[in-house]
Amino acid sequence: VMSSPGRLFAAPFSVVGSIGVIGQAVNIHDALQNWGVKPLVFRGGKDKAPVGLVGEVTKEGMAKVQEMVDKTHNAFKRHIVSARPALSKNINKLATGDIWLGSDALQVGLVDRIISSDEYVDERMQQGARVLKLIKHQKPRFLFGAAIPGYGGGGPRFM
Repeated sequence: VMSSPGRLFAAPFSVVGSIGVIGQAVNIHDALQNWGVKPLVFRGGKDKAPVGLVGEVTKEGMAKVQEMVDKTHNAFKRHIVSARPALSKNINKLATGDIWLGSDALQVGLVDRIISSDEYVDERMQQGARVLKLIKHQKPRFLFGAAIPGYGGGGPRFM
């Protein structure tokens, strides 16, 4: 997906969407206890790290994390609607974490135009825009990734 002032473009084969929020945690509390290790967790504030790596997972902690994820999701939806007001009526249908291919995203209003990046660059060049190509120069590497001593090279350059 690429954008122009106020517009979003996508290639027909691009993946668009996934408007959602995810929170994940790994908890090893029970595994530690099975090995005879008693994890200790100290918090400043009752809602600080309601589910963490080594602390006991409680229903209250899980509910608090879900509440935090839901609040973040709602804020994300408001942000999207503020940038694309036309989505306000359908934001709850679109903000499920689902994805669309570019052409389908156009139909639901997630993008404004279907065009590949090559087509867009060609179009801009035909309109007289100056297009720069960034080339990253890699220093030649020796055995085990060491740079060859005394070799010049350098960072990115424009052509």
